[in-house]
Amino acid sequence: MRAGDTDRIVTLSRSASGRPILHEPSGHVSISHTGTLLALAHADSAVGVDCEMRRRERPWLEWAERYFAPYEQGAVAEAEDP
Repeated sequence: MRAGDTDRIVTLSRSASGRPILHEPSGHVSISHTGTLLALAHADSAVGVDCEMRRRERPWLEWAERYFAPYEQGAVAEAEDP
């Protein structure tokens, strides 16, 4: 299936664990959604995709100072958007 194909039917079902199974066309698929975002990956081998909405601000530096090694704390402190 290529971009622009409008006459193809895609057949999906779910495994017992809820993972999507792509029957036609064949291949592996992963689907993720949150809020107004949707991500879909299709590949010849196992694939995974995840999308998440940014939630509230987190105390990254405080957590880093508590749980991380000093060099990791420095990387978090220097990051523009940890």
